[in-house]
Amino acid sequence: MTEMIIFVAHNKKTKHMTVSKSTQAMLTYLLTGKAINIKTCYTLFGFSSPAREVARKIEQKFNLNLVRTKKIFKSRYGIAGYYYDYTLSKTDYKKVKQILDAEKKANKKK
Repeated sequence: MTEMIIFVAHNKKTKHMTVSKSTQAMLTYLLTGKAINIKTCYTLFGFSSPAREVARKIEQKFNLNLVRTKKIFKSRYGIAGYYYDYTLSKTDYKKVKQILDAEKKANKKK
């Protein structure tokens, strides 16, 4: 697995982090304003559990809080269900942009 090494300012300290290609793809997707849900997570990123991956790869690692929107649906058989859309909060756009810019700089140095 290819990983990029970036530096992220966290609590006014420089912290050494590695960012996988899938995490980069998820951050870039969120930066466009689109939502990650079970379908997009599986088809675009290859993960079957967006709740776990969003928490592990984005929220905990970069100290971000994604907005969760509950979507209620009814299946073609009449069974009710729900899923969540995960979107980037407006206050975190700048932080994600800095993370991706740092990754691009680290990638150019190679």
